[in-house]
Amino acid sequence: LIYPAPVPGGLGTHSTLDLGGGTKFGPDVEWLDITHPSEIDYKVDESRVDSFYTAIRRYWPGLPDGALSPGYTGVRPKLTNSNDKYAADFVIQSAEVHGLPAYVALYGIESPGLTGSLAIGEHVAGMLAGEHADMSCPLMGQGDRAAGLVDGVGARRCRLCA
Repeated sequence: LIYPAPVPGGLGTHSTLDLGGGTKFGPDVEWLDITHPSEIDYKVDESRVDSFYTAIRRYWPGLPDGALSPGYTGVRPKLTNSNDKYAADFVIQSAEVHGLPAYVALYGIESPGLTGSLAIGEHVAGMLAGEHADMSCPLMGQGDRAAGLVDGVGARRCRLCA
């Protein structure tokens, strides 16, 4: 796995080895000016190929012309837009925010989400079980901070809130 220097809106066009022994490059970042999901065009935009070669050649200068072939496209929802200076961390909302009992909404969980997935799962399970010491815990910027599981008075808390 190669992560180049981040670019506005993403981690840069990175390299990942797949289970078949191949190498995948991506994703790149393209901000969409749409107002409804039905407006998304999932076709590979061949005009973006040069930007892929340029990005990849920053860490693999010998990449031969014609070596890349398109794989797939997708859309990654963001909590920020192209005008924001800093990327927002993920957000977890309970019924206290949206009013739907037994529903927990998780937004904007990107690459740190895998690293923090066990702590995030613990947090959500605690919310649903009613054991969470602070149901209004602001998760913005908390990441996968690993301070203990118990607060000063013995109430059970997840690692994200500890």
